[in-house]
Amino acid sequence: MLLFKLILFVGIFLGLTYGIEFLMPPFGQLYYVDPLEILLSLSQTLTYKIGVSKNLAMGLTVLLIGIIPLICVILLSKATKKRRKQTKYKFK
Repeated sequence: MLLFKLILFVGIFLGLTYGIEFLMPPFGQLYYVDPLEILLSLSQTLTYKIGVSKNLAMGLTVLLIGIIPLICVILLSKATKKRRKQTKYKFK
C-alpha cells in the first residue's frame, strides 16, 4: 500500500508539473520536457515576480506544487483505512 501511495504521489506531482508547463506561455506547447527544468523555470518566475531569493523560490515552488498530491494521498489513506476497519472482522 505504501508503494501505491508513493507512485500516486509522484504521478500526481509530475502530472501537475507538466500541466502547469502546458498552461504557461507559449500556450499548448511543452517548452521544457524535463521536470526539473520546469520547476526551475517556475522558481525563476517566482523570483522575478515576488523578489525572493532563488533557493527560497525553489522551495516554495516545490511546496506549492507538492501540497495537492500530498492532500490526495492523505485523503486516499483515510478512505482505505476506514474501509479496512469496516471489513476487518467481517469474514470471521
